[in-house]
Amino acid sequence: MADTANPIVTKLVYVARRLKAIAVVDGPEDEKELKKFRDLNGNARLYIVSPKVKVAADDKTFSAPASSYVAGVFSRINFWQSPSNQPLYGILGTSVGISFEMDDPESTAQQYNAMQIATLIREDGGFRVWGAKGTGSPSDSKTSQIQKVRIADAIEEAIAASTRWAVAAGINRDFIGAVERKVNNFFSDLIREGAIVGGECKGDAERNTADALARGDVYWKYSFTPTAVAETLHFEGFNTNKYYENFGEGAQ
Repeated sequence: MADTANPIVTKLVYVARRLKAIAVVDGPEDEKELKKFRDLNGNARLYIVSPKVKVAADDKTFSAPASSYVAGVFSRINFWQSPSNQPLYGILGTSVGISFEMDDPESTAQQYNAMQIATLIREDGGFRVWGAKGTGSPSDSKTSQIQKVRIADAIEEAIAASTRWAVAAGINRDFIGAVERKVNNFFSDLIREGAIVGGECKGDAERNTADALARGDVYWKYSFTPTAVAETLHFEGFNTNKYYENFGEGAQ
């Protein structure tokens, strides 16, 4: 593998950025090559999956890229949901074995996730996608989980669509407040759905000067907190004798 970014992946990410989409890409099956591929191509909009999947057609079994099947999962779920732990249909297995234990960080699936690589696990009689992260900066909590990127995109697009009526409308005393209410009602809907924890839109008093408004330039600021998904559940156990207390008293 060359020590430069894959040009096809680079183009896919560019298109994904323009379309406000996620690029689901197949990574190499060799673990060392996979890590290198991730490091060279990582992007908040890039979701890498490995290995390939086994599928059947015309009485034959063959390996196929997993990306198309995982992309189907993205299209099936709501934009605020994580693809991780979602059922994957239409496959017979994976092209190479993927070990998985929930509490074993050395299992293949957990090692892949630690590299921000998604994989496929067999669980409860079927296959599931396993991996909540895209391949952007792991320290950026705003984009490290792939659904947070989708939430931000959906909000931006929805605000643009829902306020189109305001373009070329008269800037009267209620104009700024009317747009605020429209966006804040949308945030309230997202909070009820569980897509975001909170959100608020307000007119930007500092930039909405008399000159700006006279030119037809109107400004708002909005903020939101996307709902994070639980990736690791931590339990701490204590072996104690305290539940023997009062045994000597007999039945209560």
